[in-house]
Amino acid sequence: MKIALIGPESVGKTTIGQRLAEQLSGVFVEEYARGYVERLGRDYTEADVEHIAKVQIAQLSADYPSDPVFFDTDLIITRVWFEHRWGRCPEFVTEAIDQHWVDAYLLFRPDLPFVSDPVRENPGIREQLYDRYLELIRQTRLPYRIVSGQGEERLRCALRATSDLCSSPREGRAER
Repeated sequence: MKIALIGPESVGKTTIGQRLAEQLSGVFVEEYARGYVERLGRDYTEADVEHIAKVQIAQLSADYPSDPVFFDTDLIITRVWFEHRWGRCPEFVTEAIDQHWVDAYLLFRPDLPFVSDPVRENPGIREQLYDRYLELIRQTRLPYRIVSGQGEERLRCALRATSDLCSSPREGRAER
């Protein structure tokens, strides 16, 4: 079971994803984009984000030794990043989303305070981003659950959602 963690910046995806993988003996796949952008030493470009998308495709399509696998981002976030920054998204990204490399989504509500850092850039539009992610997740027709709450309640919500997703029948899911 491959589960993508989706949501605006500063909603706890990394923290919760690591804890889910640890508690469920799964795998956590770190967000490639964050480290890449941190190391650039300059503003990122459209070509940089295309490179990030190609690495994400490789991560999403890989086989992993344990189940479940939690991805600390997904191509949906990358698509929205392209659309927000450049007003368009490369076709290879939208085609890759249609491949359904994941089985389900955990969508994180922006109900935590925004914590600034040098890589985060969208504190004022987190609700808009959340709505766009929800719209695109629904278009995939894959199962999803919403994660919300503060502190340990957020983790409990994510654990319940993951349990529900993992116990749901996998009928109709795309073959990889």
